[in-house]
Amino acid sequence: MIGIHRGVKEGWATDTDEYWSGNAGLAAQLGCVNILRWEQHWVKYFLPPEHGDSWLVDIQAAKGLFVTSAYFTLLEPVAREYRIQQTGLWICSLERGEITVIEQGKKAWILTEGVHVLVNRGRPFKLIFSNAEPLCYTSVLAFEDLIAGWLKDRPQGFGIIAPESALQENEYRVFRQQTFSLRDALRWLPPHYNMPEVILLMDQIKLETRARRLPLLYFECKVIELLALIMRNVQDEWHWKIMKQDRSSYLNYQNRQYVVRVKEELDRNFITPLHIKQLAALAEMGTTKLRQCFKLYYQVTISEYIQQARMKHALRMLSDDALSIQNIAERVGYQNASKFTAVFKQVNGCTPRQFRQAMRL
Repeated sequence: MIGIHRGVKEGWATDTDEYWSGNAGLAAQLGCVNILRWEQHWVKYFLPPEHGDSWLVDIQAAKGLFVTSAYFTLLEPVAREYRIQQTGLWICSLERGEITVIEQGKKAWILTEGVHVLVNRGRPFKLIFSNAEPLCYTSVLAFEDLIAGWLKDRPQGFGIIAPESALQENEYRVFRQQTFSLRDALRWLPPHYNMPEVILLMDQIKLETRARRLPLLYFECKVIELLALIMRNVQDEWHWKIMKQDRSSYLNYQNRQYVVRVKEELDRNFITPLHIKQLAALAEMGTTKLRQCFKLYYQVTISEYIQQARMKHALRMLSDDALSIQNIAERVGYQNASKFTAVFKQVNGCTPRQFRQAMRL
């Protein structure tokens, strides 16, 4: 068994039944007593009154596919151990709160605001839901047998490889990649899925999960689109690495560590980030070198990264129709709503107002 923090409400089981019942087990552990069902596939669980306005909506869109939208406040942390025999993916778009993931043989990692992916390979893992603030998230639980059915005989795309003998001549060979397998998801990194396009897709899933107005096929199509976007991002990065010829442009291990340190600082405070000189001191390098290294590693400049982080945060707030566009602009560091609108359109391809109209807000 995995150790757990004292004072955490635990949930242990020999086997959990998410493949067939989705979040019913979590709802029971949260003490949900009132349940609202709509036909066979849509269910809304309500936490006890002392938790305030707290609920969890679960839709079984297909065999092996659950989409969830949740908003709840906990009185104490809740830890649930998952023992799911069927392998699959859990993709979570966390808007508020913290969830800690504990896997055997791995260091615990904390999910904060953003999109996260957990690959279930049939081994036990534990999620600890924090009570520090209300939790708000949207998730997709897609099992491997369902994904395999979707993507059977469908290669992920085209790859490009340069044989060693042809590196100097820039001769490349094109080949069809293999079909997707769960092992591929183990190589996914945050830049592949924690992107504005993916956040927008997860927000669309959230709104329709709560609205209960579209057929189940909608959710299947959205999850396929979600996987396609991530695969595209993986493939684009892979091509970039293959096509790199100038070995001097690669970052060494130490510089990569320093650049990651700067990114983590920006993730913590992208509204009022540190000055470039302070970031350079953090990275133990000059400002010019930091800019070069950051751009090389993340394929965006520091200012572009900050801009994207702000726009991702703005995307989430636009789902709250109680906030005006001016309010949201100010919360992400723009005093001028027109400037905010221009940047939002540049990053997301539409204005904040158009986004709300598309989301029917």
